[in-house]
Amino acid sequence: MGLLDRFFGKGKDYPPLDSNSEAARKIQKVRKELETLANDVKDPLEVIPGSDTSYVFIGKPPRKYGMAFIQNGQVLNLQSFAQKRKLSEAAVANLSDRLTEVYKQNLSSERFSAQIGDRPVVVNPSGGLKQALDNLLREKAQA
Repeated sequence: MGLLDRFFGKGKDYPPLDSNSEAARKIQKVRKELETLANDVKDPLEVIPGSDTSYVFIGKPPRKYGMAFIQNGQVLNLQSFAQKRKLSEAAVANLSDRLTEVYKQNLSSERFSAQIGDRPVVVNPSGGLKQALDNLLREKAQA
């Protein structure tokens, strides 16, 4: 039933993120940017923390979502990424499709809850998902 709940919108309670974990340390490095993002959007947030880039799925992936990433103290979204890289509409659509597939492939990843400002967020410390996102965006940045 958990998979159906995820697709049909019923929220899930995740265990709290251990404040001494590697993921918690990575989130601490981008806490200011995450708090700004959490204040700017009202949709649910799922953070995939990283050392150099942290990703944030906004909304309800894999169906209806947006994505932001935090790099060098800046919060970027897919639209700004596409504009900066001069990606065509077709390339952006392909990127969106591939992001959905990467997310679906990692549905079984362990998730935790954390508090960012006054908002609860989901934290997905999956190294596999993080690496797949890094590879996908690096590939599109070089295209």
